[in-house]
Amino acid sequence: SLYREIQHQGNNINQIAKRLNANEDFKQSVAAEANFAIKQLRKRILRACEVYAV
Repeated sequence: SLYREIQHQGNNINQIAKRLNANEDFKQSVAAEANFAIKQLRKRILRACEVYAV
């Protein structure tokens, strides 16, 4: 469901943010993964808004 997907992606983004705030080393691929997750989440939210638009 959309709710579960948002929750899952939000958790992923929060984990990445925690690592960044802790100044831990991370690879560029982690940032790319977060960016991809955010873009996918945005697309799903926009699609859901179209479905439920009045």
